Amino acid sequence: MNVMRMSRTEEAKGISAVVCTYNGASRIVNTLGAFRKQVKTDGIPWEVILVDNASKDDTSDVARELMKDSDVDFSLLLEARPGKNNAIETGFAKAKYDYLCIVDDDNWVCDDYISKVYSIMSENPDVGICGANGTGEFEVPPPAWINEFKIAYGIGPQSANDGYLPFGEDCLYGAASAIRKSAWLELKERGFVFTLSGRKGKTLASGEDMELSQAMLLLGYKLWYSSSLEFRHYMPAGRITWPYMCRLSEAFGRSDVITNQYRIYLNTLKPVYKYIYRYYVLHLCYAFYQYLKSYPLRYLFKQKVREGKLELLLYLRFRAYFIELLRSGYKLPMIRSNIRKLL
Repeated sequence: MNVMRMSRTEEAKGISAVVCTYNGASRIVNTLGAFRKQVKTDGIPWEVILVDNASKDDTSDVARELMKDSDVDFSLLLEARPGKNNAIETGFAKAKYDYLCIVDDDNWVCDDYISKVYSIMSENPDVGICGANGTGEFEVPPPAWINEFKIAYGIGPQSANDGYLPFGEDCLYGAASAIRKSAWLELKERGFVFTLSGRKGKTLASGEDMELSQAMLLLGYKLWYSSSLEFRHYMPAGRITWPYMCRLSEAFGRSDVITNQYRIYLNTLKPVYKYIYRYYVLHLCYAFYQYLKSYPLRYLFKQKVREGKLELLLYLRFRAYFIELLRSGYKLPMIRSNIRKLL
């Protein structure tokens, strides 16, 4: 293990839970309340940082009122730039401790969340990110298809077994995950910046959690999954509709353009795909082929009875991938150059 990495880790052992929120006044009550219920924290330095990401409601006032009589070390930050990645960077920059938790404003962590994160990250210094196990907390009874696609919502197991993710599994969802700050600082020193972003206000975007996971792997850190690191993920009625799931699939397709570039250097692709993704014309032709191959499924759009069909989501994902590649493919050489800084 690199000496610089070890010294950084030992200097600031403790947990900084960063809660990012946009217009979250109605959601943060349960989120912050879960931190007030933490047990087994004796001897563990920890804090909660709420980052108000350009909210237009009274999120900040609600948070101050909720935490004013709490024993939790709590601070409130304002980030005017929209986008979850901006909120994360602001929270990480102000965090006191080396184990950073990314907690969304709809995540209700388990009562021993802090102690479990501390144990996992302390005992495994080669782990860059630890992923949690989410359970859906639905505002209304969910549709039957939700079980097939729950991982897209940050719900359910992230690997077959606890421990290090096996080769080829290169992503942990960001909800309730834990990041090693010393690893994050190393990424920043290498010039890492997010290419992908999380949601910006009501705009549905995705991929920043996968990009961060892949960047950590390129640095030589490992990913860890713990089924006992549990949280409840609140799902409002508007997020568990089929139109929303379709929009989510399109967002994944756009982010695939970038994450496939990381896979070139992670060596998780077959040689033929590594070659294709390096050369724009080949890449574009392959993306168009995938899109055309799924195109006959367009009739599914007009049949409500087809709700819940994976084939439709794949069509939307391939279409979004092809369009995004047309729109921003010229950026890929620069993106690969930035990725190589992590090697």
